[in-house]
Amino acid sequence: MGCQFSSVDDDRDMAIVGRSSHNSFSAPLKKDRYRSISGHTTREKKYQPEKNNDNEPPELDKNGHLIPNEVEKRIVRMLSSKINQIGNVTIRHAASSQRGFYPEDVHKPNQDSYSIDNKFAGACDNSFFAVYDGHGDDGHTCARFAKKKLPMLMTKYMRQLRISEAQNLARNKGEKFVWKPDDWPNLNRQQCEEISKRAHLKCNEEIHDSDGVLDAFSGTTSCSALFHSGRIMISNVGDSRAILGKKVEGSAIPQAPSTPLPLRAIPLSRDQTPIRRDELERVKECGARVMTFDQLTGDSPIDEDWVEENDQGENINLEGTMPRLWFKDAQNPGTAFTRSIGDSRGEKIGVIAEPECISVEITKDDRILVIASDGVFEFLTNQEVIDICAKFDDPCHACEDILAASYKKWLQYENRTDDITVIVIYLDKKE
Repeated sequence: MGCQFSSVDDDRDMAIVGRSSHNSFSAPLKKDRYRSISGHTTREKKYQPEKNNDNEPPELDKNGHLIPNEVEKRIVRMLSSKINQIGNVTIRHAASSQRGFYPEDVHKPNQDSYSIDNKFAGACDNSFFAVYDGHGDDGHTCARFAKKKLPMLMTKYMRQLRISEAQNLARNKGEKFVWKPDDWPNLNRQQCEEISKRAHLKCNEEIHDSDGVLDAFSGTTSCSALFHSGRIMISNVGDSRAILGKKVEGSAIPQAPSTPLPLRAIPLSRDQTPIRRDELERVKECGARVMTFDQLTGDSPIDEDWVEENDQGENINLEGTMPRLWFKDAQNPGTAFTRSIGDSRGEKIGVIAEPECISVEITKDDRILVIASDGVFEFLTNQEVIDICAKFDDPCHACEDILAASYKKWLQYENRTDDITVIVIYLDKKE
């Protein structure tokens, strides 16, 4: 399915395939459009699905891994980072996605996707970023559906509420309502979180009713960041993740660009899996049978000693195999998460689409926000990801290095690689 840069306003998909801004790019197609943003030029074109159904299999090395050229074919990037001003916060952002490699299914499509929308819901100081990670046979379609529908629903509900607030304000002042979105009242934290929950649940309803999506045993995660009114609201469904790189208290900012900033990784979301005790108890109350594959087949004893937390509150899977959700009388659906958009069968045993929302004020010490699929966090810790980003001044380069580090880790532990998708956002708040 690929990861393309999308815009809600004109509902177009743009796939930018090639190297980062510091490398050369091939001649543009006639239908390509160019847009200059703060001195950065980006190349946009209508979405074209990746050619995953080639007759020829990819070329492998002696270890059975993709040769470098084949890896490059699987990467979708933004050509350059983009700069936006959100109130008194300057953000620079980039995104990359790499299609996974499965030896038993070499043409399997990329089931990750992402969306980036600036001037979100008609407000100059709003931006929306999200990563979607599909799963199941129709996971790529589920992720594409959420990528298109979720921002549209968020926009719809935010505009409706802002219009209502503006009309009430004008009425109380005895003035005429004017259609000028930039002057309408901004929404508060509670309003945005309620809208996010409403939009996710509605998106889930619509994916069930969609004729083009088979979501009985397929679905998608969604982890998003909404910038608004000097805040970041994270909404999370599933096991994609958002983390913040924050300047360590009392440390000096080094002058040399090549010197990593002393940043501490702060988790802004919690993976919703059955190794979380609260989520485990919730799905069990809904009738789920929770066990690993080996426990299901009788090859391992039945227990729940799967997890411990590290000093950052990250869940560490001690057994190496993820416990999954099963029906009492059937060996399905086998979901390794407790929340998802889609998965209509899983809803019967507690899989829900309601996001967990957290809102934080942006401070001058907040430097980097990363949103990524579990293809990144399967083997890299939060701090390792932030440390990679801190080495660079350009988010494009940070995305590139995160893809490379994640891919290398997958090959150390597995004979396959998952889809890997990341959005990196650099923050600079002025007093």
